[in-house]
Amino acid sequence: MAAATANKPLTSSGKEYHINAGPGDLARCVLLPGDPNRGIAIAEDLWGVPYKLISEQRGNKVIRGKYNGVDISSCATGMGTPSATIILSELMTLGCDTFIRVGTCGSFRPEIHAGDLVIMKGAIRDYDGVTYLYAPKDFKAVANSEITNALISSSEKLGLSLGKNLHVGNSCSTTDYYIGQGRPWIDESFMTDYMTEQKDRIFKEVKDKTDALIFEMEASVIYTLASLHGVRAGGICLVVADRCENKFLSTEEMYNGEKLMGKVACGAVELLFKSDSETKR
Repeated sequence: MAAATANKPLTSSGKEYHINAGPGDLARCVLLPGDPNRGIAIAEDLWGVPYKLISEQRGNKVIRGKYNGVDISSCATGMGTPSATIILSELMTLGCDTFIRVGTCGSFRPEIHAGDLVIMKGAIRDYDGVTYLYAPKDFKAVANSEITNALISSSEKLGLSLGKNLHVGNSCSTTDYYIGQGRPWIDESFMTDYMTEQKDRIFKEVKDKTDALIFEMEASVIYTLASLHGVRAGGICLVVADRCENKFLSTEEMYNGEKLMGKVACGAVELLFKSDSETKR
């Protein structure tokens, strides 16, 4: 058993420190929700046999099960790029090599509405606060094309229509939910002139100078680190906040949307498994 060091912490049983999982505990393909309860909900809705709870370290709820006979896991990343960096790094250390982010997001384009799904083919890194440590500025955070195509195919099989309730494009990953996504902090009465200036600047920059469709908080680091490590990553998000219409999904709408997103993601895993089996990947 490997010994823990300050540079490489491990549990007393030799497992990855933050997720409390070891070699062989997880499937190759891992769903990456931000919210740990989303992974549990997907498993309970869609996986045909009872899932195995590997760990609840730090509330992460690391699980493994089967979807239509395909081995699959889920591990929450938590909120934001710093947390996602730690989780993804430990999963890759264990040999997991296919990752699909299943998240929520906010749209700021008038053609994208609350309740729509967005497949993220890439992510803008400029505001994520982490990836500049790992890759130069011109490095592109791009999803794996096999995963993106599998997500599109799975969506269309479920009756979603590109350009209507399904969109494919880039996200803007941010390290902050409030000022960093052009929102007021707590409420306007707490906003300083500096906060307001930053809020307005960032929102205008992203909206007017990029092709991003949505704000979210993890895709850029998932795509960057996966590319650097030579593994596959992609992602899909449910739009819960429509910034143009100032609408936020109700609890029931969010439940139904996340259930549909889970079907899309699991269907994509099944398609990838079939393709990998044919190519002996």
